[in-house]
This record gives sequence, structure tokens and C-alpha cells, in this order.
Amino acid sequence: MSAVRKKLLIAGDGTCGEMCLLFVFSKYQFPEVYVPSVFENYVADTEVDSKQEPVKPEEGRDVANHIGAFGHVECGAKTKDGVRGVFEMVTGAALQARRGKKKLG
Repeated sequence: MSAVRKKLLIAGDGTCGEMCLLFVFSKYQFPEVYVPSVFENYVADTEVDSKQEPVKPEEGRDVANHIGAFGHVECGAKTKDGVRGVFEMVTGAALQARRGKKKLG
């Protein structure tokens, strides 16, 4: 079976840890120092409703349902909790989209 290649977009504000998530997934270690990504040169940070607090699990599930997301996974890059599950769900979503299947759940 030939390999399937997909592109993945990780988006978020400047403090949510997108690069940490990718670093932990690829190297299974949390970066000890901040290394800005090249993409930050092309992004404008914005603040909505002045909310700078963690999202509660039920809030995340509600938003996922509201926008018709494929799924919702809780994770923490610093603790490595749930990181693999995020990428397993993304991979499943990409493969099902390729086959024309509907979302899980």
C-alpha cells in the first residue's frame, strides 16, 4: 500500500502552544526554550473578549459540535497527555475525508 500524504494546519493565538504540540508529537519531548516559528512573521495576534484562561472540556466539546468539527480531543503538550490522540484523530479525519465518509460520533 502506498503512503498517503496530507497537509495539516495548526492554528491558534500566539500563546496556545501550536509549535509545542508539534514538537512533542514529533520528538516526544517538550521544548525547554521558546523557538519562534517562521510562520509567526506572517500572523497578526488578536484578542477576543479579553479571555486568556484555559478552555473547559465542555466548552471545547460545545464549540466542536457547533462548528461541525470531526471530533474533539483534550491534550496538553507540556505533560504530553493526549498528544498522540490528537494526531490519530486528525489522521482518521483526513483518511475518511479522502474516502468521502462522514465524521465520527
